[in-house]
Amino acid sequence: MSQPLISIITINYNNKKGLARTIESVIKQTVPDYEYILIDGGSTDGSIDIIKQHQNKLAYWVSEKDKGIYDAMNKGIQKASGKYLLFLNSGDCFINQIVLAAINEAMHTDKYDIIYGNSIFTNGKDIRYNPSPLSLLNVLRLGISHQAFFLKKELFNKAGLYNTTYKVVADSCHLITCLVKYNATSLYINTIIAEIEPDGISMASTGQNRKEQQLFMRTEFIALQNDYELLLTYYKRDYLTRIRKFVVRKFKFRNR
Repeated sequence: MSQPLISIITINYNNKKGLARTIESVIKQTVPDYEYILIDGGSTDGSIDIIKQHQNKLAYWVSEKDKGIYDAMNKGIQKASGKYLLFLNSGDCFINQIVLAAINEAMHTDKYDIIYGNSIFTNGKDIRYNPSPLSLLNVLRLGISHQAFFLKKELFNKAGLYNTTYKVVADSCHLITCLVKYNATSLYINTIIAEIEPDGISMASTGQNRKEQQLFMRTEFIALQNDYELLLTYYKRDYLTRIRKFVVRKFKFRNR
């Protein structure tokens, strides 16, 4: 059996309605060159019934307790055989039926380790633009929407699985390792890949994000830690300067 181009991995826990939407958005894709893997955390809300209704569309599925979101994602990675991996968790959906077809050509060129776009929240208004270019500062400062990232399986063979020590930023920290340590190449496509729910774990606590980012930098890239903090300080200063200039312009305009 030939290697599928994409492994789509969905993790779920007690989100029956969201899971049904996600599965439908996957199986309706016009490009068939993918495998679908579903990792359930031992749901008791009827999610298993939804999974069984579609199990003929799944390359693999399991329902068992896990140690958290990234542990579940790691289970999916270990079962994946596709060239590229995408994580589309329950409640998140592809934006339309042809989104995989739209990026198919870029994947077949085999030039890029990472191909990514943007996502939009389920309110249909707020687009979450992923950072471009992918740089240490941009990823740490802005975070990522992993639902719009197609990552080569080879990157996980090199950099390992997600580090479950980090509860909210393991995906962005793993991405930084791939970029900085393994010189991963990337292609940004300015299009919306997925519609995502606005209550993802990485958005839950800015303070927790920052704390984990600092721990990651001290642990993995201690030589860059001071440079990162310095760049972040310069960015904050520049941001405040731009705000002050904006307020001054508004004040002058109103008092003409």
